[in-house]
Amino acid sequence: MGQIRLRTKLLFGGGDVFGGGSMNLINFFFLIFLTDVVNIRPVFAGMIFLFGGIWDAISDPLMGLITDNTRSRFGRRRPYFLAGVFFVFVSFVLLWLPIDFATEAARFMYMLVAYLFFNSVFALVMVPYYAMAAEITQDYNERTLISNIRLAFSMGSSILCALLPLIIVRSFDDIRMGYLWMAVVFGLFFSLPFIGVFLGTRENAVINRARFSIKNFVQLFKIRSFRLLVFIYVAAFLTLDIISVLVSYYMTYYMLRSDQINLVLGAVIITQIICLPVYFRISKKIGKNGAFCIGAVIILIGITAMSLVTPEMPLVFMYIPPVLIGAGMSAGVSMPWTMFGDVSDVGEFATGVRNAGSLSGIMTFVRKICSAIAIFFVSALLDVSGFVRPIDGVIQVQPTSVIMSIRLIIVLAPLLLLSVGIVAARRYPLTEQTHKRLRNFMDSRANGEAAPEEEKELRNILV
Repeated sequence: MGQIRLRTKLLFGGGDVFGGGSMNLINFFFLIFLTDVVNIRPVFAGMIFLFGGIWDAISDPLMGLITDNTRSRFGRRRPYFLAGVFFVFVSFVLLWLPIDFATEAARFMYMLVAYLFFNSVFALVMVPYYAMAAEITQDYNERTLISNIRLAFSMGSSILCALLPLIIVRSFDDIRMGYLWMAVVFGLFFSLPFIGVFLGTRENAVINRARFSIKNFVQLFKIRSFRLLVFIYVAAFLTLDIISVLVSYYMTYYMLRSDQINLVLGAVIITQIICLPVYFRISKKIGKNGAFCIGAVIILIGITAMSLVTPEMPLVFMYIPPVLIGAGMSAGVSMPWTMFGDVSDVGEFATGVRNAGSLSGIMTFVRKICSAIAIFFVSALLDVSGFVRPIDGVIQVQPTSVIMSIRLIIVLAPLLLLSVGIVAARRYPLTEQTHKRLRNFMDSRANGEAAPEEEKELRNILV
């Protein structure tokens, strides 16, 4: 296969302004939007995330199978990018509609349906998008470059999603109208790049069909390389999700500096982008799993620093932990998806079918269901700790139990998760040299020249 043109790489990478940006924006602000604007109890707000995760248990893997089996003149991935231009915008705006129904039950039901609809649209677009990321090229290092271009767009979007939403919201006298216009602006920002993804990319001809069977998913998860990758991916992104959800509460109710939320989030994401090329170089020298481990350790150092900062300290100390966390999270969010393209080759080697859509569906499903459960427990703990909702839009002083809960979760959860991720990364077997052996073997197998001894050895290592 020839080298992919830079134009194609850039147009394809633009699609991840939705994948990375929208999820970060939701993680940063949606829970506090539900509790402080829509006026839903934290435990009920957490249920919205939980039910969304349960729905993802159906939609993400199913979408993976659907896109693997789609046949159209546009290919099996690209039709969904075209659909995303409309549905991404509509679903995002409905998610932030500041409804004001008289009963909490009615507000809860609306927000639940809107969240389920948004999650369905996310699966419709991003499952085939992530699958196509593994199919654009089979070259080990070019996949890493494409993935980093894509993640640069994602992180650039995340910067805007950290800095601009509250600026837009606060520019209106009515905060509710501010959220609505924020949704319109970002809905357009997320949806329009899929025009370029649809028009500017082409798919490889694939004749395999995946069967609709729960057994297929069980078999894929039995693949050792893929299973370890899922642990690495979930550890990193669940850490990011928990920190993202709590940072608004941490800054508003503990640090008493809600005016600094967007700047703190911006510091995290800007540092992520700056460090991307550093981890790209590190991954070429010590492997993608080694780069992940370095990043995880730096995140833990940042979390430790965060536990030592108090509201009385000078403002400069508030920005040290976000910079450290961002420096480490650069590896946490980039390495798993650069590893995914290589692991999809292992999936094809193990099953004989190109099933990147199913693999990406499983990965996004596991991340989302774990995130939903974690956010539910976080919100439930806030509720049990005695969280006091705003009265007539005015935030209230929180009891010590709530402050202590926020501080403990934001430190202990990443410590546990990243420890699991580091263990999985150290056991991850797919190096650049092993991947070259795998590709050579698969080419030989396609020509009927594969050696049984080589297949057995590769299976022992990777499967």
